[in-house]
Amino acid sequence: DTNIKLSCLTGGCEGPQTGGSAFSVSITNFPLTASNARELLKWQFGSVDATATFQSSGTDLISYLTVTPPSYDCTACQFANGVAKVQLSVVYQATGSEVS
Repeated sequence: DTNIKLSCLTGGCEGPQTGGSAFSVSITNFPLTASNARELLKWQFGSVDATATFQSSGTDLISYLTVTPPSYDCTACQFANGVAKVQLSVVYQATGSEVS
């Protein structure tokens, strides 16, 4: 859905190869609660799963979460000059189709 928007709020959506610090994101036009955020969605850096913790949701259809980046040390992970640029995506757990 093109109306759903994922935004990084603090320090960008990035982290080191291992031991990344959590950062805040918002997702707009996709109402969430703590339980459905856990049950419906999966967060990924490239093909590597991350964890996300629901923080709050407002009446303006914006939900706030904290995302903890995974260690990015998979066999398929590719680096150029010590950096790997991958997409942070949100997908439905049941189907794997992308939300944002």
